[in-house]
Amino acid sequence: MDLKSDPEFLKVFSLNEIAFAETKSDPLSSLSGIFAAKEAILKAGYNCEEKENLCKIEISHNEMGKPLFLGYSLSISHSNEYVIAVAIKNEIGFKDIPEVNSVSQPSSKIVDTSDSEKIIQKISGFSKLTTILIIVIVSYFVSHLEQILIMVRQVIS
Repeated sequence: MDLKSDPEFLKVFSLNEIAFAETKSDPLSSLSGIFAAKEAILKAGYNCEEKENLCKIEISHNEMGKPLFLGYSLSISHSNEYVIAVAIKNEIGFKDIPEVNSVSQPSSKIVDTSDSEKIIQKISGFSKLTTILIIVIVSYFVSHLEQILIMVRQVIS
């Protein structure tokens, strides 16, 4: 079966995605994972006028085989005849978020955004997940600061 000449496959997958899948032992399983990733990207908030044309959302892979799509963190998992994909949109609404994959110059800085999001801690060298967790924790404390201070005053007095 020549996947690159099948018009139904070409509506969903780019030639690069098909070529990647053809390097795997089970190309259809790999394409199923790529399809699941595309659907996860759409559900994670991808805005595009051409949502019906899934081949416009092209999933690439790094040298280790990790799926990539600009602006999203992706994970694809297979188990027998099942496949699941998760997409997390990397935008979290803050301006000037540092590139957190750089480990060359570790530094930290707290920035007050004074919008709906209160605080972001900029930390170079930490993983994106760690940075997001720090943002969530700091945001929680800032948004509940008055209640926390009341509790502290009650404990002290």
